[in-house]
Amino acid sequence: MTNKILVVDDERMIKMLFEFQFLDEIEAHYYNFLFAFDGTEALEMLEKTSDISLLITDIRMPKMDGFTLMENLKEKQIKLPIFVVSAYDKAVNLEKAQQLGANEFINKPIDFNNLKEKIKEILQS
Repeated sequence: MTNKILVVDDERMIKMLFEFQFLDEIEAHYYNFLFAFDGTEALEMLEKTSDISLLITDIRMPKMDGFTLMENLKEKQIKLPIFVVSAYDKAVNLEKAQQLGANEFINKPIDFNNLKEKIKEILQS
């Protein structure tokens, strides 16, 4: 079974980075990455697609930030594992991410070897 992972980040380069770093896993059909460029777009995708296994979201984005996205997911009772990725690793961001139900907080620049391990762990549990 291929796990669908939704990555939400307004930086267009992130899409290319994920596709490059996870090339072997994508070609082996372990993961299928979907991309949204803000929280609004991600919320629309999550409301239409019920088989997404993991959400990886940035915090700071236009239209709807990652925290607001997570609040909306709670309100709509959409439950799935969430990784928050941010260049701003302040304690207040970590605390808010945890309060909103994040399973992991990942700092940018992303250590993709570490991220691969965390994804494998969360999807196997």
